Amino acid sequence: MITKSKKEKLISRNTDSLMSELITNGLDRLEGVENSNPFFFDLSVISNIPKINLPELSDDEQDAILTLSKEVLLESKKNNRYKEVSITYRMDKKPEEAGAFVVAKGDSKSVKFLEDNATREMIENSGKNVIINFHNHPDGATFSIKDLFIFSFFQQIKMMEIINHKGQVSVLCKPDTLGHNLTHIIEQEIKNICPDIRSRYEQLKEENEDAEIMDVLTSKEKIAIVDNCIHEFESLGIIYLDYKGCDDLEGGVIYGQ
Repeated sequence: MITKSKKEKLISRNTDSLMSELITNGLDRLEGVENSNPFFFDLSVISNIPKINLPELSDDEQDAILTLSKEVLLESKKNNRYKEVSITYRMDKKPEEAGAFVVAKGDSKSVKFLEDNATREMIENSGKNVIINFHNHPDGATFSIKDLFIFSFFQQIKMMEIINHKGQVSVLCKPDTLGHNLTHIIEQEIKNICPDIRSRYEQLKEENEDAEIMDVLTSKEKIAIVDNCIHEFESLGIIYLDYKGCDDLEGGVIYGQ
């Protein structure tokens, strides 16, 4: 249970209206009843999500990113039982403007935000490098292969941010000069790491007709593919940040390289 003094400290450190509302209305209930959930986190995690400072983003854009990073975990905590939540945001609007962002909810393992009509429509109807997608990974993982495919395929998506339930943040951000599809990089890395993926997939489908091709990859193979893809992305000027120090921060800042 969070004490009254700690609650007051949290409120003083957060000016977001939704954050203040959650802290003041029902905090004790949330903390006392739901902390048995394996993906539970308390409000100090949200308070400590750091501000990402990328040189090509304005102060207003950086503030909007911080606000929506917190909003993802707030929405997960308040309305989705600590499961995955996606927020897709148009950078040409302020977060408080109507139509600035859309929310999609998932389960504890994924959020299929491209299957959400409002999210898909926002992405497809936006210009190049206008969209930021935020979503949480309750299990603490960084980018998945599917995340990389989405980030690589849609020229509208400038940035993708993953937030875990310790408040740790992973970011991929494209330079404005990058305007082509990058999915061939991922496909090549999959072939490099798992040259027999097709035969393994066909065998798995015989056992489980609902299986997806990514199901044949081991955790070690998935990690290797993601790491190699990110290395290739960086060679093209894409900024990658994987920040693990949020537990020690109070409103800290991540600086892009």
